[in-house]
Amino acid sequence: MGRRSQIYIRYNGKLIVANYYQWNYGERMISRCRSILDYLGSMLEYKFMFSDENEIETLKRYCDVNFDYRDIVRSHDIFKEWSEYARDTNINDWFYLYQDNNDGQLFIDIIGNIIKYAFRVIDYESITQKYTGAVSASEYWSRYSGYYSYKGDNEITKMAQENVDFIESNYELMTDEELNQFLTAEIEIENQPGIKSSDGLRKERSSELLANAIDWIYDHTESDVYVGCFGHDLRMELFARRLKKIGLSSSETLDVLVKDYDYPEKDTEEVVSNIYEEEN
Repeated sequence: MGRRSQIYIRYNGKLIVANYYQWNYGERMISRCRSILDYLGSMLEYKFMFSDENEIETLKRYCDVNFDYRDIVRSHDIFKEWSEYARDTNINDWFYLYQDNNDGQLFIDIIGNIIKYAFRVIDYESITQKYTGAVSASEYWSRYSGYYSYKGDNEITKMAQENVDFIESNYELMTDEELNQFLTAEIEIENQPGIKSSDGLRKERSSELLANAIDWIYDHTESDVYVGCFGHDLRMELFARRLKKIGLSSSETLDVLVKDYDYPEKDTEEVVSNIYEEEN
């Protein structure tokens, strides 16, 4: 599993980066924090970059690079994981609480030309909450520096302390209230790069359903003549009954038939309504 941590970046209220890492801890998280803050500062001159899909993808990959210690850790995109596996889960809980973690989280918030940061770490002393509130770079580093001092890794501690001093001299720490607002704000996911929209997922799902339903229809009708004699509506009715049987709601069934397969809305709505009013 490795060491587990997350990095989140928000621009003018919109979350644009949510990266999950293994082996990003202590001095490496501190190093990434400094380099990311510097890079974001350079982006402020070209604010269009914060709404450009390619630039956001570049930013996500930039976060993966540790320049001081010359390593690259390929992150997992939490946006994509939620979209593919957890759409029935509360999105804020999935992003901020349910991620495996033992090396803390980094939050960076950009509002206009102001960049603020905060760490938070596992609160091992609390029995009511998983994480601490906003933690500074020096407080975060204090959890690790003793280990490296004990091991005699003076170069690591020296470089990390330089990065801590730079961060705290040039960037403002979020308050607990500001961090809480970050954690509870609505997360926009429909327009994220590489993320399928709800409508796109519905169409993809309905294509699968249609293939299965048509197979079923032909299995349960004696011939093409049988279908032709009763007209196009019989096929639609059988399709609707099949969608009901596999668990779609009446509104979902209506959407599939009307939006994806161009059945007339008024007639289809009547057929679907009658089918869903029947007892199972």
